[in-house]
Amino acid sequence: MQSDLGPHRNQNTDVSFRPLHSGVGFHPFSDGLPYAPQQKPKSPTPQRVPEVRTAPQTQTQARQTPTPPKPTLAGIKPETEKLGVSYLFVRGAAYTLDLLAHTSLLSGIVGLTFWLNEVDPRILLDTTMIPIFAVALLGLNWFLVTIQEVLFRSSLGKSLFSLVLRGSRTKILLRAILFIPSALIGVGLVLGFFNRKRRCLHDVLFNLQPLKTRPF
Repeated sequence: MQSDLGPHRNQNTDVSFRPLHSGVGFHPFSDGLPYAPQQKPKSPTPQRVPEVRTAPQTQTQARQTPTPPKPTLAGIKPETEKLGVSYLFVRGAAYTLDLLAHTSLLSGIVGLTFWLNEVDPRILLDTTMIPIFAVALLGLNWFLVTIQEVLFRSSLGKSLFSLVLRGSRTKILLRAILFIPSALIGVGLVLGFFNRKRRCLHDVLFNLQPLKTRPF
């Protein structure tokens, strides 16, 4: 036996060892744990924000929604479709106040003139002087009212009742001129009782009449 094994003991053989992780693709102890491969951290998944949906507006809610008022010009009232008979009496009262104010003015001028010229004021009681004084008074009243309406679109009496003429000065002047035949005929003033807008003849021809900011 010894002679047979002797040559084998003296024979030189090369022995090579392979690492356990050879061919595996990772080192088994790279993460400190046996055979645990290193994993890349996963990127965080973005979270979706839930959408907030509002309930549709019902018809009842739509009806209850307040509607903003329409803008209007301050102090300007649209032309009224229908005016009462009281509107004509207000215009008559305004004309009467103008007439009384201008009568006082004319009486003061005439009285001062008579006093400076030492004229007896009883001359005005003469039957021939009364028509002259009346025509002069009406003419002065028309002249002063026309000037006030052209300049201020209202007169003293009309302003006390908040009556204003909303039109051009040319139309106001032409309307005032046509007032003379309308008043002399009489029918032109009576026409206001037979139409919805209570317009006299000179109002109708120029589509212009004094109006106030509040209904009659």
